[in-house]
Amino acid sequence: MPLTISEFTNFAKNYVRNLGQTHIFLSKISESLENEPVADVVAIVISIRGGTWGGTVLHYAAINGHTELIATILKDMSKEEKFEVLSLGNTNSTNVLQEAAGNSKVETLKFLLESVDYVMAIQLIEHTTSHGYTTIHRASFTATGIYDVNILEMLLNFAPDAKAMLFKQTNSSS
Repeated sequence: MPLTISEFTNFAKNYVRNLGQTHIFLSKISESLENEPVADVVAIVISIRGGTWGGTVLHYAAINGHTELIATILKDMSKEEKFEVLSLGNTNSTNVLQEAAGNSKVETLKFLLESVDYVMAIQLIEHTTSHGYTTIHRASFTATGIYDVNILEMLLNFAPDAKAMLFKQTNSSS
């Protein structure tokens, strides 16, 4: 049985509060999206933020590789709406694509790149955080400490012109 927007909001808040780790909320969020208007889903995804760094439901889904949840949320959105929610930055201006890259989530990153038009995907890759990191930087040093060359390779194959970003200095000059 589909949930109401209020119930979805509560499950989304709990998902974010638990840093996307609780699969009960993950499945409840997916269930609740079945018949909800896209505008309501976009509003909820944009408004609910958690942790000290202000990640959205999509940020946590990308960090944890919850590609199915991302697919469910983006399902009925236009390319422009998808781009809007994937562009959302946390308190460091890190977008959803950068979280997938920085947490070595190859399948999630691939799905995100294919979710929007090529030009939009390039903009997500080239986006710079408040620390001066691009998605290429995030792929080069991972939050997990486990470097996955497949992520960097995927980004460079997807956007060959992005190779110049390998040499772009960050705010910390690294």
